[in-house]
Amino acid sequence: GQVSLVSVDKMDSDVQRNLEALGLTLSHYHGTLEPKQSLWDFILPNHMQASVRNEVEMRMQTEDLVDDFPDFYDDDLFCRGWYWVLKKEDKVVGMLGFAPELKNPKVIKLTTFGVSPDYRGKKLGNLLLTVGLNPKNFEEVPGWPNLDLQVCTLPDVLCSATALYMKFGFREFYNRSNEAYERITYFERKLILD
Repeated sequence: GQVSLVSVDKMDSDVQRNLEALGLTLSHYHGTLEPKQSLWDFILPNHMQASVRNEVEMRMQTEDLVDDFPDFYDDDLFCRGWYWVLKKEDKVVGMLGFAPELKNPKVIKLTTFGVSPDYRGKKLGNLLLTVGLNPKNFEEVPGWPNLDLQVCTLPDVLCSATALYMKFGFREFYNRSNEAYERITYFERKLILD
């Protein structure tokens, strides 16, 4: 598997200063299970804290975890995914993950995205999406560069994440609801924007 430290010299200077000031490192993983447990330990409580407002939502979120994070339940899918992990020493404080869609190889799903509450408001979500959406990350995927990226979100609950997705060129293409959430929205964008 590949593990690499992301070069900060290619990042926006403000973001670079933020990383240095916060004492953070950014690592990239692909083809390995190495970060799986630490990512799981990070994303589950952060996802639940950000998206659950009552008992009905808690039940629905718990039941939907396999759909929300398919790569975390399937080792092969996890190894085929791409993950960027922000750490303060050994503690995960932010992450971004993509996994290929098994039914349609030309679709890459943004499966995991989050920043620890203590680190929000520091442009770390911007950093993760800027680094993660680089088309070169997906060169090995059949059909590259004509790939679609998709993400499912709760726009009424996860307002900041939804705004970032839109800022980065994602556009709404499908809505649904369930007994807990009025709007579950799917966004997509081309890997390479026109």
